Amino acid sequence: MGIEKIPTKGVLGGLVAVGIMVIIVVAVPAARWFLLITLPAGILVGVVLYLLHRQKQ
Repeated sequence: MGIEKIPTKGVLGGLVAVGIMVIIVVAVPAARWFLLITLPAGILVGVVLYLLHRQKQ
């Protein structure tokens, strides 16, 4: 049984993603700067994609 068998859809998938991010940030101090830079960029891209998708419907 591999990691791909773990159900990670919906809210559970988000919790798994956040948990993995927290573990990495604690374990790898250099990852903190990477997260600080990429998290706002990822949120911005997500909002833009959401608005574009909503506009087409």
